[in-house]
Amino acid sequence: FAAGAPPPSASSETQPKPTDGGGKAAQAGVGMGVRPVYESPPKAAGGAQKQVGLEVSRLVESGPAASDGRIRVGDRLETVDGKDVREIPVRQLAVLLAGSPGTTVRLGLSRAPKEGGTPYHVELQRGIAVAR
Repeated sequence: FAAGAPPPSASSETQPKPTDGGGKAAQAGVGMGVRPVYESPPKAAGGAQKQVGLEVSRLVESGPAASDGRIRVGDRLETVDGKDVREIPVRQLAVLLAGSPGTTVRLGLSRAPKEGGTPYHVELQRGIAVAR
């Protein structure tokens, strides 16, 4: 390689990145659906509901979250890589969970309130999961 050029092992030509078919780098996730949890009864003026948490609503069978085996439907998602996510919109959460395949994301969760609400953490490698 030429002086000043990166070594071949760092070149995108020798180590292509997975793409989505349109030339963009593929995004992966953890294979888990969530839904907002609202305070009940609403305390805000006008009866508006305030989001107070995020609940795991489904696990994609072939996804990293299901394969790990610790996360259950009904658990509450509290942090993503140390960031409190209890009050963020689900669309913003999707951005935090997405990343390059094989990268690690750390999730802070707690068991469903009816199961004691015990907090726990998991580290998952993002992957491509196909929902069926």
